[in-house]
Amino acid sequence: MKKLKEFLDGPTEDRGAALVLVLVIVTVIGVAGLALLDLSYTSIRTTFALRDQAAAAYAADGAGKVAVAKLAGGTYLNKCATVTGDPLNLGNGTTAFYTAPQAGATALNAYVSCAPDSTTGTDVVVGPKNKPTNALVTVGDDTALATPLAGQSYSGKPVTFANGSVISNSSINASSALNATGTGVTVKAALATPKGCIGIITPTCLPNNGTVATPPVTVTTPPVSLAPAPVCPSTYAAFRPGLYNQASLTSYLNGTCGKKSVVWFSKGTYYFDFTGVWTAPARIVGGTPTDLNNKPITGLDPAVGSTLTNLNQLPTASSGACANPIEQSKQGIPNGGVMFVFGGSSTIKLGSNIFEICATYSKDSVPVAIYGPTTAIPVNGGTSTVPVTAETVCQADSCTLFGTPAANGKADFHIQGFTYAPNARIKLTLKNSDGQIFNWGLVLRSLSLTTNGASPTGSVVQLPADSPVGTTTYSIMYLNVWVCPKSGKACDHSPGSQQLTAKVQVTGSPATAKVLSWSVQR
Repeated sequence: MKKLKEFLDGPTEDRGAALVLVLVIVTVIGVAGLALLDLSYTSIRTTFALRDQAAAAYAADGAGKVAVAKLAGGTYLNKCATVTGDPLNLGNGTTAFYTAPQAGATALNAYVSCAPDSTTGTDVVVGPKNKPTNALVTVGDDTALATPLAGQSYSGKPVTFANGSVISNSSINASSALNATGTGVTVKAALATPKGCIGIITPTCLPNNGTVATPPVTVTTPPVSLAPAPVCPSTYAAFRPGLYNQASLTSYLNGTCGKKSVVWFSKGTYYFDFTGVWTAPARIVGGTPTDLNNKPITGLDPAVGSTLTNLNQLPTASSGACANPIEQSKQGIPNGGVMFVFGGSSTIKLGSNIFEICATYSKDSVPVAIYGPTTAIPVNGGTSTVPVTAETVCQADSCTLFGTPAANGKADFHIQGFTYAPNARIKLTLKNSDGQIFNWGLVLRSLSLTTNGASPTGSVVQLPADSPVGTTTYSIMYLNVWVCPKSGKACDHSPGSQQLTAKVQVTGSPATAKVLSWSVQR
């Protein structure tokens, strides 16, 4: 029975149990090993992520410091003047802005935006750096001319020069009265008594002061290129910068577009070098047009007539149709004006029309609206084959730069910028209109004004007042920095890659920059 039971129950040895145990141990070790490998891989990925994050932070920090240095050195693009933010691209598809020291790290480029705080402006809006010293300087002596003017004469109603002095290399003949207003202003003439100072002049005119040198002016002229054809919407003509050297600009204006109620000169530099007289059209606006609320009129493209917005939004008054230099600064309008360069014997007959042009604002130089070169302006790579000739030294009334007819001097004109034409005369009759004014002063060979009727009720020539102390002594700038991997183009910023924001105070000239806040995004 015992043997039978053993046969039925089978053998009782433990062979094979060790294999099961080994399999269990191997499984446990494998699971633990996989866990360790996963932990190690996660650690490596974290290390790479931290390395990339550190690289982005270093790149953003470096880009921010470059921007601050440019602000301090006055070399930031457009002086960081626009409220939309002047862009600064660092690095490109060929050369990265930042490369981490670790092998295999992603090379990075950066993009910086910079915009001024609207409550502090971009710098001193008006001050000694961008305003001439005197309201009027005449550098010629008309007594030797073939058809002399009576010195610099003012007749009829009193004429006021606001916020600046009056200086003549010849005489000052105020047959009615001349008033120069402002702190510390003077009136001086080169000729001795009795020819030097004639008439009622306030403050007392000082004769026998000798001749004065022609004041210098800083003007940047682009290459001389022939102007493209104007664009002609239904109610106005749009002109673009360049050289206009036709025999008669009047026939060119009327012949290309026909007579229009408004002629708009879009922002830029215009060279006029023609013979004869330009009879101004009914209304001229030069620079950035503005509406009834003094805001820039949008949607204007002088190169594409079909998309041009109508200029019916222009104010009906003689001034305020273009953004003057001060408004350009306040509203963040970069390069918003025009400069009219008159070469040779080019002259304008204003008639009874409306004429307003606005120069381009600069915090570092006087904004020049009218420029008469004393030497020829070379071609310098432009499309013209001839330079712009120097403005002709006047020898008769026929080369008067601006002129109004003596019988009907009702032109409304505003030159919103400096008039610098040492070889030119301006001879005007102001009659029953207070809309004739030069802002930012003049330097001329000579000036003759005849005033009668109801003109003028305001200052004929004025300098803008200096900006108030305490509101323009410093500027607050906001920097935003994005980084991106180096690719075939400069960094294309996006909100998701923004790495740094900073607030910087810029003070003085030469400028210094003080970082007020510096926040790295993580």
